[in-house]
Amino acid sequence: MDLDEFCSGLFDNFPKIRYAAVHHISSEKLAGGMREGVSSYVDDEDHRKRIMGTILNWLSRNDLKDLAGKTRCLVEHTDNVTLLTFAMSKDKLLLISTEPNIDSPLTEKIKNFLQDASINKWYL
Repeated sequence: MDLDEFCSGLFDNFPKIRYAAVHHISSEKLAGGMREGVSSYVDDEDHRKRIMGTILNWLSRNDLKDLAGKTRCLVEHTDNVTLLTFAMSKDKLLLISTEPNIDSPLTEKIKNFLQDASINKWYL
């Protein structure tokens, strides 16, 4: 399974996902994007800033891994979306936005999907 197939699989399996993409920690998008037919709440420049902020947040939390352990998932709830960030490798992150107020089992389901995908060799 390649990265594009992986992101398509997320959309196929989780209808509340609005955005699913794999980003390098440099912020380069490697695969995925917005669900077809869904509009972003922000323009391209704000989206780019949001991605960079999310990656910086992830990297800063992992600076503390010796104290609290390795970060597995970041969850941010806003009025319009819930944002999820998962590590796929040391230099790749899976960024997801969903409809607001998702049930927390969705986070577990996505984590399991990530673990089961043959593309992911690092998560666990």
